[in-house]
Amino acid sequence: MSYSYSQAQAASQAVGPAVVPPQSSTPQQQSQPHPLFGLLVPGRSLRTDFCPISPTQFTLRLSSEDIPFAQGAKLGAPPISTSLFLSSISEIVVTLFEPAVASLGPDNAVILYWQAEGSDTFETLGALTALRPSGIFRTGWDTGIHPALKDGSCRAVIIGASVESIEKAHNLELDTRHIEDRLSMAKKIAINLFNFMESFNTHSGGCGQYMTVPTNVLERWMKRFEAKYKIDSNFFMRS
Repeated sequence: MSYSYSQAQAASQAVGPAVVPPQSSTPQQQSQPHPLFGLLVPGRSLRTDFCPISPTQFTLRLSSEDIPFAQGAKLGAPPISTSLFLSSISEIVVTLFEPAVASLGPDNAVILYWQAEGSDTFETLGALTALRPSGIFRTGWDTGIHPALKDGSCRAVIIGASVESIEKAHNLELDTRHIEDRLSMAKKIAINLFNFMESFNTHSGGCGQYMTVPTNVLERWMKRFEAKYKIDSNFFMRS
């Protein structure tokens, strides 16, 4: 779902609590507030360096340059492009730490967005609440449908976290996004199986009401699916 930059600016003026990290009482630690959010790319280290751009909005820049482990598996290997790195990320984990949960209250949510750096359009990822302070969110970066990632021009993505009313999260159906994503994945796998079986159909079932296929068609599909999955774990999402 797209979300324009002007809408994002307007959201910062919406009624909602300012999420302010508590300062340590020790003088030496006063310049290091407790983190509010954490972002985890599977296989990478936890990121907590969200930067405030308003009392209710925070951003984090994500690129291959920001994550040393993305630079190459072998010492001395050339760094991979940011677009290639991002297209390998199908899901991210985002969590609220206790200071953010305590400030949020029951009537507000943290809505998560992302945008290709340089773009003026945000897309929604999902939402977190005091009752659901962490979640796994599908990015869609691995599907090849985002032009900036597809043509290799994307240098980074910006992850945004905005405190907004929980009613807005409900209206955008963000509280059920993770369920819908899993359902979409299941449908894509089912379609892949149907198309494979259809390629063997002899059309001898009468009036097109039945499909006649070899008895080992499921086994053959599984072998084919597993082989393609090892090469590209999201191939079926593009079918």
